[in-house]
Amino acid sequence: MAVHDVISHDPSPSFRDGGFRVPGFTEEGLRIPDEVQSLIRERNLLIYKNKNPLLWVFFMGGTGTGKSTVFDAVCGAVVSAVGVERPKTAGAVGFVHEKAGIELGFPFPEFYVRVHPLDPSGVFAPMTGEPGVIHVWVHQRPEWASVVLMDTPDVDSVEIANRNLVETLRRLADLVVFVTSQEKYADDVPSRFLKRVIEDGTAVLVVCNKMGGDFREEDVREILEQETPVPEGALWLLPLVSSNPVEALPKEGAFQAFVNGMHETIRALQASDKRTSWMAQRKESLRHRLEWILDGISQELLQAHRWKEQLRRYAEKAVTEIVEDQHRRFSSETRSYLQAEIRNLFSRYDVLAGPRRWLAQWITAPLRFLGLMSSEPYPDRAEALQRIKNRLDLSVVQSAVQRYGRRVLEETVPARPESPIHQAVTRPGVLMTPEEVTRHVHHEQERLIQWLEKVFFELARDIPKGKKWGIYSTSVLWGLLILSLEVAVGGGLSVLDAVIDAAIAPFVTKGAVELFAYTEIQKIARQLSEKYRASLLSVVEAQRRRFEACLGPLMPSADAVETLRRWTQETGS
Repeated sequence: MAVHDVISHDPSPSFRDGGFRVPGFTEEGLRIPDEVQSLIRERNLLIYKNKNPLLWVFFMGGTGTGKSTVFDAVCGAVVSAVGVERPKTAGAVGFVHEKAGIELGFPFPEFYVRVHPLDPSGVFAPMTGEPGVIHVWVHQRPEWASVVLMDTPDVDSVEIANRNLVETLRRLADLVVFVTSQEKYADDVPSRFLKRVIEDGTAVLVVCNKMGGDFREEDVREILEQETPVPEGALWLLPLVSSNPVEALPKEGAFQAFVNGMHETIRALQASDKRTSWMAQRKESLRHRLEWILDGISQELLQAHRWKEQLRRYAEKAVTEIVEDQHRRFSSETRSYLQAEIRNLFSRYDVLAGPRRWLAQWITAPLRFLGLMSSEPYPDRAEALQRIKNRLDLSVVQSAVQRYGRRVLEETVPARPESPIHQAVTRPGVLMTPEEVTRHVHHEQERLIQWLEKVFFELARDIPKGKKWGIYSTSVLWGLLILSLEVAVGGGLSVLDAVIDAAIAPFVTKGAVELFAYTEIQKIARQLSEKYRASLLSVVEAQRRRFEACLGPLMPSADAVETLRRWTQETGS
């Protein structure tokens, strides 16, 4: 039989993508990821122990107590290395029957289970173990056929990995043989560990090793019970032996009595309903933990929905601030541009274009002479649009976006730095910089300009023949109307408007002007207003999307939540 490694498989594929995630809006939410991982381990453990009826006996204790020596003496062979160096055991070392197969479905995937073959000579190579690996020697001894004997690192090891290994593996224990010695009675860490084992309801045998002849059981119990009461019949005293204790200790009557007592305890555990009761209690505890987790997830999902609503409301407020401030600056330029485009659109159908131009020059000449009107022609479209862009006050937009970001961070995000949503929202690149706001606004303005160009092009191209004929039939009225628009664009609202209005008033009827020109102007103006507001909204919306994008990777997957619900139903059955 060759040496082989087994990596246990996680039976919970829903949680393979970096663990279970929640945003961490609530205090409970911060605990959920660790609780889920702990729960998965507990569930895997129950599945494993339910399928595998072996009884696990762990030898545990403090540094220098002779724990590995007692373990080897029980095994009847030097399996776990012993020596004067401390600590000697750097990992778990097991002694199991060749048909046990403990590596199959092992519940803790962070450990390799390395099974070493049975040597025909019955001689084992002592091992100190290694972190992350559980070394297992197999045997053929019938008295231990249904039992797993496991030596572990010291419970007070200075290595965190060793202490974590002990805490993890003790969840498998049906029986803990806790080894102590005279110099370790009062040590805090081993005493607290023993107390936790007893409080968890795990069967325990306390072995006081390397005892001098003048110590009695009553004396030892009195000392131990100052920290942790030892169950009746669970205390054993082993004598201090000379050299080669693994061979010398089994010859001692006290040790033989201890081994017999351990066998009796094992038989009692196997024969009673203690294991069934233990499994039922762990299953019930698992169900309560699952219910707590699902309730916490519901609260996190609710808070995530409310947070997105807050993002939307704050964004709307920011847009309103921008629109109210920018409307005055932008509307006059837009109106001038629209008037010029409408003038260009209809001038091609104006049969009085020549006389109209002469009339315009004649009417406005005195005003130009007096300095009341500019003699410069209306700038072309590209120039007007560039001027509109240059006059846009971007500081107002930048300030609104910054205020929006501050409100979100100060009023909606948990202040706890350990909260995943706090970490996500405050990382670099989430808040838009003033430069990013500028680029975004200019991009949106370019899109708006392109839309205006397209609208006027299509309007000029697609005027129906009937409309053209209607325009020609009212040419005098159109000529005066266009003249009035041209004068208004050139001189603004001045005393000249009254002159032009008086000139065209007798000709205004409910004809082509109201049905076509005014209607088109109003429609285009409304569309332009909506699109401009949308362009301002898009700046804040871009910031809102950045915030909301932080939430997506932190949300638990529907598959993972459904798996937890299914587990809850299973544990309740």
